[in-house]
Amino acid sequence: RQRRRGGGASGGGSVVEIKQGMLSVFSNNGWEGAGLYLDGTTVVVESSLVISANEALTSGGGIFGAFGMSLTVSSSGNCQLFGNRAQSWGGAIHLQVRSKLNTTGDFSCSENIATFGGGVSLLTESSATLGARAVVDRNR
Repeated sequence: RQRRRGGGASGGGSVVEIKQGMLSVFSNNGWEGAGLYLDGTTVVVESSLVISANEALTSGGGIFGAFGMSLTVSSSGNCQLFGNRAQSWGGAIHLQVRSKLNTTGDFSCSENIATFGGGVSLLTESSATLGARAVVDRNR
């Protein structure tokens, strides 16, 4: 089976709002961004996003974000990333080229694995701002 970008889903230059219920992305394979591959996409989590058990051949086991991608977990939101793997960068999340992660809601990043940045990896002017309700633990 051929591995592609965004095993679970892929977006480019779009806006995704998770306002009600829960979006689960699990058990996907991909070259980059096994769970989600997001290129210049804005994602706002106001309810619940769970990303688990995804495996990337290169980077971003759970999420691969590039070219200005933005992931925001609002104060009412809940985002959980656990049990994801990447062979190189970012077991849970890999961000590059001016991409951003901002959390004010519940954010948990646990038990993810990668060679560099088991939990989160940031390259090329990317940033992460984690609020008081963020937990990043047991990654390797």
